[in-house]
Amino acid sequence: MKKLLNSLESEFENNKLEIIINDNASSDGTEEMVREYIKKTDCIKYRKNRKNYGFDYNFNQAILESTGKFIWFLGSDDIVKIDAVKKIIDNLSENINIYILEGDMNIGNKTFLRNGLNAVNLQEYIKIENGIYEYIDDIKSDISYLFAFISSIVVKREDYVEIKIPEELKNSAYDHMYILLKLVSKSANIKYLKESYYEVGINENCWNNIRGKHFLLDIKSLHKFIENIYQDNKDEIIIRKSIGKLFQRNCSKISMIDNIFYAKENKEFEIFENAINYFYMNNLKYRFYKNILVNKMTIYILNLARKIKNRDK
Repeated sequence: MKKLLNSLESEFENNKLEIIINDNASSDGTEEMVREYIKKTDCIKYRKNRKNYGFDYNFNQAILESTGKFIWFLGSDDIVKIDAVKKIIDNLSENINIYILEGDMNIGNKTFLRNGLNAVNLQEYIKIENGIYEYIDDIKSDISYLFAFISSIVVKREDYVEIKIPEELKNSAYDHMYILLKLVSKSANIKYLKESYYEVGINENCWNNIRGKHFLLDIKSLHKFIENIYQDNKDEIIIRKSIGKLFQRNCSKISMIDNIFYAKENKEFEIFENAINYFYMNNLKYRFYKNILVNKMTIYILNLARKIKNRDK
């Protein structure tokens, strides 16, 4: 978070900006560090929970404590690019409900633009009233552009807070994705900003260092959300097929084997396969990967490879 606040320091005197930090009962010195920045500016609002209530509760509380017209969701380990806030503010319009931002990602010694959409200049405005599947079909391969990756999203606050997530769908780590999908189902307008506004943090965490875990979260959450939002909608089947194709664009052969293996290993294979079927992904290729993992020797080799990989870390 220190790198994030450092990247925002040049904006501290911007009277259009408020920085909301909700601390989920951390014990790593975050409070002391944030207090030092509060001495420099009045734009930071800091609140610390008595205990860790989980990502979704903490995230939603930060939204409720905000007062601006638009909200930029930011991960604590991401970095804001120079002039990014000004450029976003210059783009804001009452006619746009959601903005999708590009950002940089560091892989090895190289920096890459996370250009997640196939949009060309004339497609910079995406009219969702024609069907969300048109937007999904425009996503290259990065499932996070289906409203999962928080630092790529700016949303109109009044639209966001009016959507209520059903109790049975809460606390998946994707409350925000449900709300944005629901908002889009009400004919929201999206603007895609084709420039780098942030840099993705490279810290390993419980999601990005376990292959298969993130895919399982994505597919089972989207299964529940799409089923809830679009049930009996005339476009539901088209949307389901579009998301299935996006998942397939997102998965290499090796990663799909990892995804199947993770679901089996964690006794969530029935949930996983229901989602695979829901998104029409139970094709010959998927069944081939699944049959590979019936072989006990294959499972033994994969387990051994994982142990060696973890030992080397």
